[in-house]
Amino acid sequence: MTNQGKNAVDTLLAESFKELTLKQPIEKITIKEITDKAGVIRPTFYNHFKDKYDLVSWIYRRDVEDIYWKLKKFDWRKYHTKILQYMQGEREFYVNVAAYEGQNSILDYITSYAIICMEMQVKEEMGMNILPEDVELSIYMWNLASTRLTFTWLKEKDERKPEEITDLICNCVPEPIKIYY
Repeated sequence: MTNQGKNAVDTLLAESFKELTLKQPIEKITIKEITDKAGVIRPTFYNHFKDKYDLVSWIYRRDVEDIYWKLKKFDWRKYHTKILQYMQGEREFYVNVAAYEGQNSILDYITSYAIICMEMQVKEEMGMNILPEDVELSIYMWNLASTRLTFTWLKEKDERKPEEITDLICNCVPEPIKIYY
């Protein structure tokens, strides 16, 4: 299968899954329901994803990487605002998948993914392979807090705009990483 064909099947499975999350909790959705809705057989799902949590992670990663690559010049505030705008547009999906708090939760995945991405970006900006301990700890703490705040904002249907939430979150950046915001 070509990469284009694989991406088309991935997208089809993702859209089918997203529709199902609007009707029932993630832990009750079966692979059979996803594949039936997508019009493919179960083995096709497993050729693309190891489980439904892997699919949720893929959806998030695909969309935030798309946001990243569309930026002409990387800017943390702009990137964060665009992610919040995207998540606000997909609010119901993310609130529904975030309701699951067990192993492979989307909150844990997004936090880990954000930490890894930020570490890579800061290493590049600092011209280092290994980050100082205070920078590493600041990245970890800030991403834990900002991910939780983002999901609280989504769950509570907070009326503030993504730009306002970004400002709030960026005003709380720890000193060792403040220069990047």
